[in-house]
Amino acid sequence: MDYDLIHASAVLGLRLVYKPAQVSTKSHHISSLPASYYAVMWSLGLHILFCVGLLRAGSPGLAYMLPDSTDLLRRAAPRLSARDNITLQPIHLEDVGNAVYTVNITVAGNTIPVAVTTSTSDLWLFSLEATGINDTSLAAEVNYGGSLVSGTVSFADVALGQYTSVSQGMLSASSPLGFADTVMTAFLRVDNAVNMTVLFNLGIYGMLGLGLEDASVIRNIMLAKGYSSASSRTLPSNIFNDNPDISPFASMILGRTADQQISVNGNLTFGSYLPPFDVNQAEHLPVYTNYTSYNTSGTADPPTWLIAVDGIMGQNGSYTLNSSVPGMPSGKSLAVLEGFEGDSQVGDDVVNFIYSQFPGAVYYSPGGIWIVPCNASSNVAFNFGGQQIPINPLDLTVIGTQELSGALVTFCRNAFRSFTHQSPRFSSHDMILGSSFLRNVYTLFVYGDASNSTGATGDPYVQFLPTTNQTSASASFLDSREATLKSLPPELTPAEFVHRLQEHGGG
Repeated sequence: MDYDLIHASAVLGLRLVYKPAQVSTKSHHISSLPASYYAVMWSLGLHILFCVGLLRAGSPGLAYMLPDSTDLLRRAAPRLSARDNITLQPIHLEDVGNAVYTVNITVAGNTIPVAVTTSTSDLWLFSLEATGINDTSLAAEVNYGGSLVSGTVSFADVALGQYTSVSQGMLSASSPLGFADTVMTAFLRVDNAVNMTVLFNLGIYGMLGLGLEDASVIRNIMLAKGYSSASSRTLPSNIFNDNPDISPFASMILGRTADQQISVNGNLTFGSYLPPFDVNQAEHLPVYTNYTSYNTSGTADPPTWLIAVDGIMGQNGSYTLNSSVPGMPSGKSLAVLEGFEGDSQVGDDVVNFIYSQFPGAVYYSPGGIWIVPCNASSNVAFNFGGQQIPINPLDLTVIGTQELSGALVTFCRNAFRSFTHQSPRFSSHDMILGSSFLRNVYTLFVYGDASNSTGATGDPYVQFLPTTNQTSASASFLDSREATLKSLPPELTPAEFVHRLQEHGGG
């Protein structure tokens, strides 16, 4: 038995087979699909996207400036200007199967659901045909390592929530666009997509990057071709420039679909906090940025929002981290924050530290996964600058079903998975903290002057406010998990499940 199938069914809860294929250039119509279809199809596709690299595995050839955090720690959290009298409404984040979060954007009058990603900086849309779009002659490609999209750099009015990226007088008649008076948001109008079928099957035909502006593929191509800084801004930078009375930061909280499939959605803001969260006393976590030395011959574009992790606490003590990234201090690992990724990816050593502490857990070596009792939990927390972030037990394991000897059985596996068994581990970072981590924090992304067209000063940084209470989360976990298991096929013990897999040729 192929362990890839185990991964897919572990997330899905069904035994299905998927054959990835390159997407044609034919236009797709965006449709409203049932919630059950979203959950099933995305869960199946999650593993496929991990394998092909869309759910980012790494970016080779990056070297980092290690910022001095002393000054950052003395800074107050960003505050809204006293001149700001507008009411800023949060933007709804739709939770699709605990794996991807979407927002609705309006492009040239068309409302489109797009996936939100924090590790990249560009907006792309697949085969969008509408009036009010201005194409350039520039070709661009956004490469995720194994998956990519390519097409033409285009411009359109883009609205996200109450923000519309339209300003006056920023482009002149002499600009390469050949039209004047209106600034629009640059995006990639994609006519070729490789290994994006699963995403499209969910009715999601684009991605919105909330990364730092300097890492924008589109912006760097435009600047190299003589376009102005104003015309090549990313969507977040346009929002900040068009609303000068708000501070250049975004905040995000992710919802959770619990075991019983009750969905609690999340929110995204620009320049305002979500009540009742107060991050003023939270640690300022400096972001590692230096994209000038990025190796353009690499297999993926550079990620953003990279921060240092200082350690991990487990049921039986702490674990000292290490890093494969040149220049990282001893005892730290470098992590990418990525809301577009369901499972988190960490090193084998970290996976083994976390899941070897689950009573009755068994390691299944052909798949590089831990099979754990479904009602087992553990106290796990990540350390950032002395701040502990507890992880809800619901985010540590994933329920799945697998057909063995003609019958479906239930099992649970690790939600923090190994880099080694997902995709190549590059020298750019050591782990990817996906939504299994980010559901446990309210996150502030402070752009600073890394998005230098905003006119902001200071280095970018991140702040976390923990949203998981370890005691109450552990208490409610068992009730939630037991209620879910009642509706599923019988659960095998980890030892029996692995034994049965081996009998069926799985190693």
